[in-house]
Parts: sequence; C-alpha cells; structure tokens
Amino acid sequence: MPKLIESPTIIEAAGNKPKIIREFIGRVNSNTPGVSIAHLISFCRCAKLVSPKSY
Repeated sequence: MPKLIESPTIIEAAGNKPKIIREFIGRVNSNTPGVSIAHLISFCRCAKLVSPKSY
C-alpha cells in the first residue's frame, strides 16, 4: 500500500562544514534502507565575496 509522505525529514549531516539533508524516501523517513531520495544543502563559509569583473 502506498504511503503519503507529508514532508521530508530534516537531518543535520556530520562533518566540519554545515550541511542539511532533507530526506523524502530512505532509512529515516520511510524505513526504506535500499533507496534514498534526498535534497542536500551545503553552506559555504567563504572568506570574501567575489564580484564579477566589469567589462
């Protein structure tokens, strides 16, 4: 029977750079270890902003 997933589960990934994983189908949200459908957001901690060159 199909199961309606209202919204993804938010998971904070381990590591030294902050990342957020929004899992729609997978081990955490639907108890499906064989398949994973997720959206990964990785944040950049850049030292400076780079502007485009003027031509």
